[in-house]
Amino acid sequence: MSDISSFHDLQQEKAKRKEDFVLQITTYVEAHLSETTIHIDDMARHMALSRAQFYRVFLSYFDIPPKAFVKQLRLKRALQLLEIHKDGSKELSITEIAYKCGFSDAKYFSRKFKAAIGKSPTEYRNDKQKERRL
Repeated sequence: MSDISSFHDLQQEKAKRKEDFVLQITTYVEAHLSETTIHIDDMARHMALSRAQFYRVFLSYFDIPPKAFVKQLRLKRALQLLEIHKDGSKELSITEIAYKCGFSDAKYFSRKFKAAIGKSPTEYRNDKQKERRL
């Protein structure tokens, strides 16, 4: 019975380590999204791991490379910012959203957004506004 208990404890510890890693790295990347470059070396240093070890652990937990993860979070943030609309407040421009998401060029941001989402940022925003009116 103690072998089963030990195995269960080990599995719980592994799950906790993964959860902590995912939370820490997600929080770190989200805090740095407005920066145009988020280096893998900085992420690894933040997690107190070598670059190689960080990359290996990251891939095992996320199944995608860190660069793709950063891109996903940038686009997720862009989607959120495009959907924000408060009565009486000014919407952020596409350029402002691009900068807040770490893109230094609004045209490049728009191309990447359209490639990932299937619509330009303006089309996406307009569609969301139409949905809110219904």
